[in-house]
Amino acid sequence: MNRDDSRNERAVALVGHRTLEDPDSVRRALADLMAGLGTGWTLLTSLAEGTDRLGAEIALAIPDVRLHAVLPMVPQEFREDFATAASRRQFDDLLRCAAVIEITPRGLDRPGCYASASRRVVDLSDVLIVVWDGKPARGRGGTADAVAQARVRGVPLCLIDAGNPERIVFERCKDPSGPSNGA
Repeated sequence: MNRDDSRNERAVALVGHRTLEDPDSVRRALADLMAGLGTGWTLLTSLAEGTDRLGAEIALAIPDVRLHAVLPMVPQEFREDFATAASRRQFDDLLRCAAVIEITPRGLDRPGCYASASRRVVDLSDVLIVVWDGKPARGRGGTADAVAQARVRGVPLCLIDAGNPERIVFERCKDPSGPSNGA
């Protein structure tokens, strides 16, 4: 299902919590951050509920930004994790907009599939945007695991505080809308 046209672009990955206390504030923080990236980049995300989908919608509204979906399992199986018909429709709509659809290797248990997709998203990224509460992962492949992997690999991070989305910490990267912070 990989529909890559092999363009060489900056790869911006996005991971974060499925359940957000204040999705509107997270949406504003992501929109401001992504607008500062300009055009001509690719967003890597797994299209899970919450952060992944907010970011995908924002990115797709920016000219010349592509969506690269890295799914933990085939779409039919992944859809089973979404509780409502509206959520499944939103997933299907975003998946249709993806320029690249990649499914991580099969044969793993469900948590292993999520961990594999999370690793793949980080491995492909030039920078990782994270919406995170700073707490340990609640399961394999969770947000905290992606942050830990990015730190080990030296991937630049833009950490958006899930409880206070106006607070963004930059590790090994510049704020696209201002002076360097932690670069």
